Amino acid sequence: MKHSILIAGLLNSFLVLTACSSSSSENSIVKDESDSSLSESSAKEILSWTDWQDGATEFNATTVYGDASGIATFDGGDFTPTQSSYIQSMQDDDGNSYIGQSYNESYYIDFEFTVDSSYTELTEFSFDAYVNNSDDAQLNWTLSVEASNNTSENAATEGIFPETEITLGTVDRLQMDADEDGWQSLSFDLSTLADHDAGANGSVILRLYAWGGTADSTETHMTAIDNVVIRAVEPDAIEEERPGLGERADWLRGSWGIMWKPDNLYNGYIENDIAIDDFIEQIEGIKTIDYSMVLLTGANIYSPIHTAPNDILESLWGEDAVTDEDFTIGSTYNLVVPRKTSGKDPFKDWLEAIRAAGMKSMVYVNSSNMLYRYDTDNPDEFPDITERWKAYCDENEAVQAFLDSKPYYRTTEYDDDYGYREYMFCYAEFILRDYAKTYGDLIDAWIFDSASYISDAGETNSTGILEDQRLFQAFAEAVRAGNPDVPASFNNGTGSVLESRSPIYRPTLFDDYSFGHPFGGGNYIGGEDDDYGPGDDDYDSSRMYDKNYRIIEFMYATDGNVFDLDEELDYFAISYYDLWSWDDKVVGHFYPPMATLNWNSGSTAALTDEHFTLWNTTAMTGGGAISWGGPLNGKKATNANFDPTLTDWALSQLTIMDESLMENEKPNEPNWYRAETILVNGSVGTTYEDWLTEEQDFWYPGGDAGSISGLSIVDDSGAPDWLIIKQTETVPATFRLKGTPTQAGDYEFDLQLSAFDDTTSTPTVTLTVE
Repeated sequence: MKHSILIAGLLNSFLVLTACSSSSSENSIVKDESDSSLSESSAKEILSWTDWQDGATEFNATTVYGDASGIATFDGGDFTPTQSSYIQSMQDDDGNSYIGQSYNESYYIDFEFTVDSSYTELTEFSFDAYVNNSDDAQLNWTLSVEASNNTSENAATEGIFPETEITLGTVDRLQMDADEDGWQSLSFDLSTLADHDAGANGSVILRLYAWGGTADSTETHMTAIDNVVIRAVEPDAIEEERPGLGERADWLRGSWGIMWKPDNLYNGYIENDIAIDDFIEQIEGIKTIDYSMVLLTGANIYSPIHTAPNDILESLWGEDAVTDEDFTIGSTYNLVVPRKTSGKDPFKDWLEAIRAAGMKSMVYVNSSNMLYRYDTDNPDEFPDITERWKAYCDENEAVQAFLDSKPYYRTTEYDDDYGYREYMFCYAEFILRDYAKTYGDLIDAWIFDSASYISDAGETNSTGILEDQRLFQAFAEAVRAGNPDVPASFNNGTGSVLESRSPIYRPTLFDDYSFGHPFGGGNYIGGEDDDYGPGDDDYDSSRMYDKNYRIIEFMYATDGNVFDLDEELDYFAISYYDLWSWDDKVVGHFYPPMATLNWNSGSTAALTDEHFTLWNTTAMTGGGAISWGGPLNGKKATNANFDPTLTDWALSQLTIMDESLMENEKPNEPNWYRAETILVNGSVGTTYEDWLTEEQDFWYPGGDAGSISGLSIVDDSGAPDWLIIKQTETVPATFRLKGTPTQAGDYEFDLQLSAFDDTTSTPTVTLTVE
């Protein structure tokens, strides 16, 4: 069952909102959202009103769990002074809505809501307030509890809300000079209600009194409120230990990679020698790159396309199948994988080529898998694939037995064509798990885009409750079937644009690293025209550069631990507070495109060379990770000009950045080429030989040739007894690994590289003996 904030029913008395001509001037006020900073606490936001609909008493409420219906009831009240009852929903010039009144009246707004079962202790009520001509106004707001339905098991002993109201206090408005106006942030402390805990699913009515002016004043004193936020504490009982969470992604700290993404791989085009080799050769000279991202599935509406063979997915080809003699690439429908009879497995070829080039691999999967994208039908090239996938799951006995094995595998609450819960579990168990077991240790990380599909199937991505995230669990556990140490990440959206809040979306219980989707949909991440580049002054939430660079800054400021916020971040001079402790080791990661408008194509760089280098250096030295979308010369396999190599401008920008990272990423220690040091394989009984040399395999930043002074095997680290290392005396910093293997197997051990100044670097390597 989805845990979310349920906003309770309409109160009996309400005021019909009436427009008035004298309020027209106040309707044009402009509220600067970037200057509005709600007070922060260690509690979770359980309710947030930001979008007030015009002319209505029942409003849309935006919560941290998504959109929900909300009730904010207006009433002139029986208290004085009340000179009019013109209370309205208004909008400023930018379309931001708020609630205000245009005369010198007082009013109150009732907020009725049900406390979620996982957040039972209310801590804070905060809001933004606007007032003008306040020198002659009654300068306070009052908050009270009007009613409550306590559902706590221990209500009789721990105290319940009384029938009469509880006044929680009064806060003063901002003092202003005559004829001035402005917004301010105000808050009430709700911690005094701890003895009156509403209990799980108990309802509360909070009444905010807005005192609009003095009783004898004839002046107009406008008041308005916006950004109402209610917070509650999360009980310790729901916070689970997350074994290995984040630690599996340790290799990502201080790393960067690039996505290689050819398109239109449906109906046999994936069999048309879609090779990564030319791309690998292009970046051969890039020393600091650590990994490459490749696609197991297509993106967006092309998510049913899979780049690796699979018997179940090939069976969906169904009645469209033709014999090998009649098969022509692109001449069929509903073929979403390479055919087994083709003998080709491009996905495996890509993974092996990446590993051989000294890089790790990150595998992209779109979470919508075989299902529609909202109201859009599948493309004409595979129009029936969704219905065929559903039919397979509905009719296969093994699938049905699996779905019957757990009560949460099925649901009737989410009946959209694209969001059936059982089909998502079916995909995780019978498709993802099979792929993970097939490719095992060749895959170093999984990254799941469009995780809104998982939430749409009945999940809640923003709590620390396992029962809310069973589908996330199923996806994560499926991909670890072949490699238990592989990290996973899910795209649940962007963080906040407000400087006082994190720019990175909070994790699920199964995120080892953040997805890090850029703001603005990835378009113009550095801004455009005169908005390009860093701001001249402080952070501006309207500027793409500022918003996206804050993700980089946040990784740097937290040493890559973007959810470990127990202490103030002096970098921003703002206090950030932690929500949970189980996510403290989750690694900060950012996934932007290199081009202005697309992750795998484009003729214009999103950042200048200078800024591109700045972003990467800041993230790498800060312990974060960046995956860049690489623009290709010709991305579509269906086109005659298909050319899945990097554009010249992208390769040039990567080279400039690489040269900077070679000097500045790890300036005070020997550096190793890429993430993996690849040793040649050996054979039992045959003399083994391999060479590791300066500039080719390692270097020392800022040092002259010969700065590397030694290479040795770390004792007891797992190296075979027969292996020794000899340094070549005639060629500085050249080392020969030699010996005669006596037993087959994979030997994993540590090498220690030393420099002239006694600094060292110790990577783990693998030597395979056949």
